[in-house]
Amino acid sequence: MIILLFRPTRLLAIVLHLSIEAWSNATQGVFPESVSNREIGCPKSVFLGLAEEGLLKYIPTKNYTRSKDNKRYALDAI
Repeated sequence: MIILLFRPTRLLAIVLHLSIEAWSNATQGVFPESVSNREIGCPKSVFLGLAEEGLLKYIPTKNYTRSKDNKRYALDAI
C-alpha cells in the first residue's frame, strides 16, 4: 500500500530532485575535482533519459529531460 504524503505535483518534484541528486552524487565520485565534467549536459541527459524509461533501479519512470536525442542514443546503445 502506498500512502501519499504530498500532492502529486509535489511528489513529482521530489522524484525529479532525487534523480538529479543521484546524478550529482554519481559524478561527484567519478569527477571529484572537476566541476565542468560533472556539469556536462549530454551524459546527464543520457542518465535522465534512462531514468525516464525505467531502466535505472529505484528511480521511478517519469519525464526528467527534454533531450530526446541523447535519450535515443542511450537506448540504441543498450
